[in-house]
Amino acid sequence: MAAPSHHASSLWPRSHHRRCTPSLRSYAVGPQRKFEPRSARTRQVPGELPHTPMASFTQKTNPYKHLSGRETTLLTHLQPATPSIAASDAFYAVPYRSGGGGPVYIGRLDQTSKVEPAEALSNCVQGHKAEVKAVAFSPFHSALLATGGEDCRVRIAANVEDPSKESLEVGAHGSGVRCLQFHPAAEHVLLSASNDGSWATWDVASELNRAASIHTGKLDAAVTHVDWNRSTFAASCRDRTLRCVDVRTGAVAWSSVPHGGARAFRAVFASRIEHCVLSVGSATSGGREVSLIDVRKPDAVVARAVIDAQSGDVLSHWDEDSGLLWCVGRGDRVMRRFECTSSAITQGATWRSEQAACTSFCALPHKLRDVMDLEVFKCLRLTTSTVDTASFRVVRTEDHKAFFNDDIFGETRSRFPSTTAKRWAAGECPPSLTESCQPLGTKLLSERVVERKVLNTVVVNERRASEKEDRAKDDAAIDRLAQLADQFANANVNLSMGGNGVDAQVQDTGDVESDEWDDSD
Repeated sequence: MAAPSHHASSLWPRSHHRRCTPSLRSYAVGPQRKFEPRSARTRQVPGELPHTPMASFTQKTNPYKHLSGRETTLLTHLQPATPSIAASDAFYAVPYRSGGGGPVYIGRLDQTSKVEPAEALSNCVQGHKAEVKAVAFSPFHSALLATGGEDCRVRIAANVEDPSKESLEVGAHGSGVRCLQFHPAAEHVLLSASNDGSWATWDVASELNRAASIHTGKLDAAVTHVDWNRSTFAASCRDRTLRCVDVRTGAVAWSSVPHGGARAFRAVFASRIEHCVLSVGSATSGGREVSLIDVRKPDAVVARAVIDAQSGDVLSHWDEDSGLLWCVGRGDRVMRRFECTSSAITQGATWRSEQAACTSFCALPHKLRDVMDLEVFKCLRLTTSTVDTASFRVVRTEDHKAFFNDDIFGETRSRFPSTTAKRWAAGECPPSLTESCQPLGTKLLSERVVERKVLNTVVVNERRASEKEDRAKDDAAIDRLAQLADQFANANVNLSMGGNGVDAQVQDTGDVESDEWDDSD
């Protein structure tokens, strides 16, 4: 086989070599490392748990990676007594500062207003003799509000639409009430906890015009936050211990210390992620963090994620539909979100409010989301004088909004209870009902038919004919240049190098070469 000629390669310009020759740098594979895409490579910090790819929220398929935030102001000139706020699908409630007692201001979500001091008390629910520290709306009745205050009382307002009616007393604790939460599946079941560690569950059925205690108990430390999980609840206590309490037996099922800092923390069950509890609090070395705990091994923290270097209290809400944990520090204007799985916590982008700093916030029910506008999360922000609405939408093209994006909005909790308070007290504990949030008459994005653009054959044929004609002209020009080159070569033979098969002739010019000299001459 003949050796490859370098002359043939020289026919092509250097620019062609640069375009066609593969870059060795882009295809180089080291002996100790296999090639993988940049998105698949992860950086592991020594001492940390290895990163596990997210089952449902990977970097390529996670639709919540890019969210846009919007905010509007609902109420101005408010004077909150304590940093606490709660909302249903029609109303919101904020403890109001007045000369005495513990009034709770009631506002409507569909109205923008300004608090007039002379008329403020007419929009307040009365009944407490001291400041109200906790408020909670029923998830199944928009106008049913529970309140707890420094007077150790738990009270119920059956219809906040008429604030002139005084609330009814449910029961009392030995110290100030700090936590209230309705059961997410059982109707009229309320959990309350106080500063002395006591807790109780109540049947607050409005049709009975009275309330009955179902279970009671007491823990070894003050309770600062509670979160339901069927027949158990997670109690965040002042002694830095997280306790899971079985309300039927009153026993502590398990306990854990999720944070090393001394400040109060908040723990929630990460529903739809098996055996997981998420807690936000202060770290041992300062700053604030998120901790992930597996309830099967509560002694160890599975994963941690740093929130920031601040030292104040941090509030949180777990959005089970999106798998996001929303966090906001008390006194901050920044909201952060974390994507969570059973083994990892990944911080997402942050959003900064243009309004005043937040003192408290609460999530709005999912039924208030505008799913056709790709709105995935909506909440209320309480400041020192206003109530603001913040909403977050997935960033997608406009053609997506003509369909129901079923890859984002799955089944959500139903607005109807799965059992009654009596059945729940008797031992029944079914899971929450779920329903679709797809509006009637809308089409699913997954069933969208993508229309392929059909090109005009006439235009295509004309384009091809024009390109063929241009190529023919180029070839004819090249052939003409080659003919001219041959004619020039035939008419001008290079005698010094030979040409056209004729040997070069040596001409005698009469000059004497150096080897022709003779000294004898």
